[in-house]
Parts: sequence; C-alpha cells; structure tokens
Amino acid sequence: MTKNKSSEKFMIGYIRTTLLPILVFGGVSGVLSGLVVWGFKWCASYLENESVQIYKWFRLNPTFIPLLFAGLIVLALLSAIMNKAIPELRTNSIANAEGAMRGMKRYNWVRTIFGTMASSFLSYTGGLTFGAEGPSIQLGSTIGQATNDFGHFIEKGSPAWERYNVTGGAAAGFAVAFGAPLSGILYTLEEAHKRLSPMLLMTAASSVFFATIVSQSLGDLVGQSDYFLQIGTLTLMPYKNYWTLLLIGIACGCLAALFNTLFAKTGELVREKLIKIPTWLRIVFIFLLTGVVGLVFVDAIGGGHRIIQGILNLDFTWQVLLVMFFVRFALLIITPNSGAMGGMFVPVLTIGALVGGLLGKAFIAMGLSSEFYQTIVLITMTTFMGATMRAPLTAIVLVVEMTNNYFSSFLSTGITVMIAYLIVEALRIEPLYEKALMDSFKNAYKGKHRKVYEFSVVVEKGSFVEGRSVKDILWPYGCTIVNVIKVDDEGNKVDTTDKAGDRVIRAGQTYTVKAFVYDELKAIEEMEYLTKNYSVRETTELLKRKGFGGILLRRKAKTNKKESDGANGAVDSAFDVERKNFETQEMPADNKEIREQVDNDEKVDSDKQ
Repeated sequence: MTKNKSSEKFMIGYIRTTLLPILVFGGVSGVLSGLVVWGFKWCASYLENESVQIYKWFRLNPTFIPLLFAGLIVLALLSAIMNKAIPELRTNSIANAEGAMRGMKRYNWVRTIFGTMASSFLSYTGGLTFGAEGPSIQLGSTIGQATNDFGHFIEKGSPAWERYNVTGGAAAGFAVAFGAPLSGILYTLEEAHKRLSPMLLMTAASSVFFATIVSQSLGDLVGQSDYFLQIGTLTLMPYKNYWTLLLIGIACGCLAALFNTLFAKTGELVREKLIKIPTWLRIVFIFLLTGVVGLVFVDAIGGGHRIIQGILNLDFTWQVLLVMFFVRFALLIITPNSGAMGGMFVPVLTIGALVGGLLGKAFIAMGLSSEFYQTIVLITMTTFMGATMRAPLTAIVLVVEMTNNYFSSFLSTGITVMIAYLIVEALRIEPLYEKALMDSFKNAYKGKHRKVYEFSVVVEKGSFVEGRSVKDILWPYGCTIVNVIKVDDEGNKVDTTDKAGDRVIRAGQTYTVKAFVYDELKAIEEMEYLTKNYSVRETTELLKRKGFGGILLRRKAKTNKKESDGANGAVDSAFDVERKNFETQEMPADNKEIREQVDNDEKVDSDKQ
C-alpha cells in the first residue's frame, strides 16, 4: 500500500514538474515558431523569386544597370547599419542558435527576431547566396527563449527551463523550414547538444509537433506542398552499382574537408588581416559582386532551392553545372564572412546537388542507367551536408523527409554519409559552424582567459534538479559534476562519483562542480537557477533583472551561506562559502603548449555540452 502511494505521488510530481511544463512551453513556442517561421519562409521564397526576375529585367534593359548597382548599395548599407546595431547578426545564425542551446550566449529576443527577418530580407532581395533555413532556426530558438522569459506565469522554475525551450524552438524552426520534423529533433540532439536525454527529446518533440501542425495547416490553406523537393519515386540502387557510393562518399568527404578549411581560413583572414576594412565596405562589396554574377549568370544566385530542383529535372548541361559549382563554391565561402545576414543550409545542399549532378552525368556516361540520376543527386547532396555539418544521422533522415521516399535511398545515403564522415574525422576537420561559434564566444570575453574553478552546491527541496538524473540536466556551459556527497541512513556523509550520470538527484545532496569558464560568478548564478527552490515572487524578480527581451543584467553573486539543517535538504542558500580557484594567473600568450591544451579542453567541454 505504501509502495503504491509512493508511486502515485511520484507520477503526480512527474506530471506536474516535467510533462506539463514540456507540453505547455512546447505548445506555445511550437505554435509561435510555426507561425513566424512559415511566414518568414514564404516571404523569403517570394523575394528570392522576385530577385531573379529583377536581374533578368536588367539584363534585357542594360541602360538601367547603374540603377541596379545603386539599389544594391542601398540594400548593403541598410544591412550594415543593422549589423552594427544588432550584435546577434554579426555571427552566423546557426552558430548563434547552437550557442544559445549550449548556454554560451543569450539573445535579446526583441531585436534578434526583428533583425534576423529584416536583414535576411535585404540579402534575399539582393540575390545573395543565402537560404532561409539558418535564420529560421535562429528565429525558432529566439522564440523559445521569449516563451521562457514569460514562462514564470506558467512555471516558477522557468529560468532553469530556458535552454530546453530554446532547443525546442530551434527544432521547430528546422522542422518548419525543411518540412522535416524528425530531422529537426535529430539536429538539436546530434549537432547542437551532441547528446541524448529524455527531457531534451520530449521538449524538442513537443515543440516540433505543434509547429508542424501549424505550418502544414497554413500550407494547406495556400496550396503549398509539405515537401521541400518535388520529386517522384526514386529508383532503388542495386548492389551491383554500389561502387558509385564509394566514389560519392570519397568525393563528398574530400570536398567537405576543403570547403570547411577554406571557410575557416577566410574567416580568420577577415578577422586578422582584413580587420581594418570596415564591415559596411565588405557588405557593399559582396552585394556588388553578387550583382555582377547575377547579370552574367542569373541561375547561379539565390539560396539554391530553385537550382536543386533544376538539377533534379535535368535542366542544366554538365558544362553549366561545372561553372555553377565553382561560382557558388566561391560565393558561399566569401558571402557569410562578409557580415551579411542569411543561412547556409540550403546553399550547402546546393553545392552537394551540383556535385551530384556532375557525378550522375559522369556515371551515366560510364554506362550507369539514367534512371538512377535523381537518386545519385539526392545522395550526394545530403552526404556533402552531413560531412560539412558533421551531422550524419540528421543528413540520412533529412533526405527521406525532404522527398517522401522512405526506402529507396535510406541505406545508400547511410553508406555514403559514413564514408564521407570518416574522411573528415580522419583529417580532423572542424564542423562548419563550430569554428564560428567558438570565435564568437571568445570574442565576447576578449582579453580574458578561461580559468578552472571548483565550488560546492547543495540541492534544495523543490528545486528544478531534484528527482531528475544528472545526465538529464543541462548544466551551465563549462561545468562538470565531479563529486557527490550524500548522507546515508545512519547520518554519515558518503563521498561518491557518478561518471555515467544515472544518479537521481536528491534534496540535501552536495554536488562538487568543476567549472572551466571565463566568469565564475555567472556560472554560479546559472547553477543557482537549477538547485534553488525559487518562489514565484523570486522568479519574477529574477526575470525582471534579466530585462525585457532577454537583456542579462549581471547581479552580485551571493557570498553568504547559512548552515544546512541536515539531510532533509532544507537549506537557506544553495552555495557553500568555500570555492577554490584552481587557476588565477592569466595564461602566457606565447606558450604554445598551454594554448593547445586550452583549445583541446574547450573542444572537450563543447562535446560534453
């Protein structure tokens, strides 16, 4: 009887503290993300199509070409003004979203939503090689944070839910942008968090579910297809033709390594060698360069969805595909590093599709049946994306959802993606957005070095972490649980470790935290969100201190601590007064070994998050 009551009490508590917040937060952020991202994507598609028509008109009326370049300069200057006014636009949108999900940065969501949409529209009007999918993910993650900022009306522990809700919003943005709900969930787990936990999975699934319903309903109203690409049933690749998969995997792996390397080197060149060139001038240059390309080769500009569809429909000769590959490859390396706003998901897929079109035509010339052409293009497209993003599972599922072909290309894509993935792994190539994210993170703390701290935290009864497993918690970025102290039945303190993260967190337990961070006080404050039992009033005051729109105002960290009253966990403050600073000296800038060790530690920390 007692056991049944205990189980019933646990279920009620689980529903109240976990399931209901996930459904409510997921419902709100999912519906809002579905509305905003669908509308944004529709506008982006309209502007991209209109941009192509504008370039075609100027080609037919060359007398007015100076007006075209004047208009591009105006668009570029407006984009530069927004870049200067809104810091969130200075970093790649995907890198921003992943940073917010990992707890490395926080949005001012009012200006980010407005800036992302407006600045992206300027890029699409100018014909830049940007897609709508990257900004869609940033919009979704920003809406997730906005939902959380108002969440204290729903759940008093909303500060602790922030990164979960940001993750749910990002997954919803991805799902609506591609029409691929499963890929949206996988993307946030595989690429952003690089981990799987029940709470993350449920949060992402909840937001994606509601967002998908909204976007599909809106699509039905205007007669829009649910699928990213319009394609018939693909022909299953027979085993005797699997030699083509080996060549596709090798080609995509090598090209992905080259692309990521050149992209990172170009970014370093802009930040270090060309730093004296003002951002507005770089943006004006890329708009004008796009204008020249648009006048000469209008098919090569834009996000790329139109190009991919054309490649699948055999609209281009191999000569056109080859020229278009080199033009877009170069533009895609230069454009994002200019400071202009836009996404890279579809442009990267377009590079893969161009490679696939060339390989498909080559294989046909070697005797392969032409019925496999579309299959080869789709496999190559997703393989190149999986290798550049280092997200193989997302890429494999994405091709299935984009085309509604559930069996014809699943195994084949899996083989090529893994070959390409092994190549970039062997060459130790960083994921496309990882470098941009880490550079942005370091730039936010320019002139400072990460240091190692250790502090203890006592879990309060009724706090967010109580009753949850260690691995289910999104701990502050750079923080790792290294030791657990609990009190046994006889009142003795027991010192244990929990490397697997399976331990259920109980009130009164003391957790030793090792933090490798720039700002110790910020890490402690974020840990307090998780381990302190906030009242509704305290939560409201905390969110007021953060500010409307997500402006984080630093407050003084608590330094006083009252004694815990024992194993029942009724403590007055979450933190011990003792905190060890393991490293207080700044790192010598000329010590190569130390710099390499720190870079390696940062990568390990990033993977753990």
